[in-house]
Amino acid sequence: MFVAKILTVVSAALVGAGMSSSAMAQTALSTTRTTTAAQFNTTQSQIRNGPGTSTFAGTASSTSPTLIPISRFDTNTGILIGARFSVNIPYTLSLSALGTVPHSGTNRRVDVASTLSGSVSIAGTSITTAIFSGAPKCIAGDCANLSKNNTEQTAGTLAGTATVATANLAALAGTGPGTVNFSSRVNATDTQVINAADTTQGTAFSQFMLGGETAASNQYSATYDYLNFSRPSFATPGQTTSAAVNFGTVFRNSAALTQAFNVSNLVNTANGGVAANTSATSLTAVNRATSDATLSTTLTSLSNLGGGNTSSSYNIAFNPTTAGARSDTFTFAV
Repeated sequence: MFVAKILTVVSAALVGAGMSSSAMAQTALSTTRTTTAAQFNTTQSQIRNGPGTSTFAGTASSTSPTLIPISRFDTNTGILIGARFSVNIPYTLSLSALGTVPHSGTNRRVDVASTLSGSVSIAGTSITTAIFSGAPKCIAGDCANLSKNNTEQTAGTLAGTATVATANLAALAGTGPGTVNFSSRVNATDTQVINAADTTQGTAFSQFMLGGETAASNQYSATYDYLNFSRPSFATPGQTTSAAVNFGTVFRNSAALTQAFNVSNLVNTANGGVAANTSATSLTAVNRATSDATLSTTLTSLSNLGGGNTSSSYNIAFNPTTAGARSDTFTFAV
């Protein structure tokens, strides 16, 4: 007479932010982070040296993009599956004509023309202002400094929401607390600088002033959509990670005794079923510890036990030929 047991153990790994599992659809949880920032300026200069005309192709570069930090998604919280960001910020766009000209003469003039917009972006996604076109000029002494005589501008409110592409979500996530940055910039399209005959240098100076003087009025937010981590389980219902099949005492050379057992993946609630807001990780492999010949099972391979309330039935048979205790262990992997 002898005893045999099979102990099956489910092990699971956590899926990191920006990665996908073979999850069944779940309702995402959301968490929102907000920040305010002081008033910022981003600028760019497009310069022509000497008399004549220069046309500069559209560009989104700026001399110093302004960075506004906001809390990133903490991957200890769960699995990031989506993100949106919103802004509600006053802004001013201006275009100025500047230059270096002689102290006297009749051909001391710079004319510029450009179409401007401003943008705030994060993780490859932008929210952009309305488009503003300006054609200011400066003559003689007005060319040296910014003033209302050589500047055109418009003002408004930058308000909107944009969705971050799935491919860019990893840029918004990390283990533990941390920040990611919004950036702001001025965008100029096909800027033209025309210098008169006596002009040494002409400049189109584009400026994007972002935010009001009171920081509290400058609102930035990021909403992160995420799922909880999966929990492995064994045999509906319950949340156990191991189970034993016990044959008790068996006579040798008797007919094989067979018992059935089920394997379920991700049964997180007390009554069975899949908990909402949870990412299911598939079981994809099974490893056997001893391969005892007196124990045979239909659990010989596991191509995929999908995440969710998925259950498969297997048999384990015990047919001893010699005396002694027998046992084997099966371990599932994800």
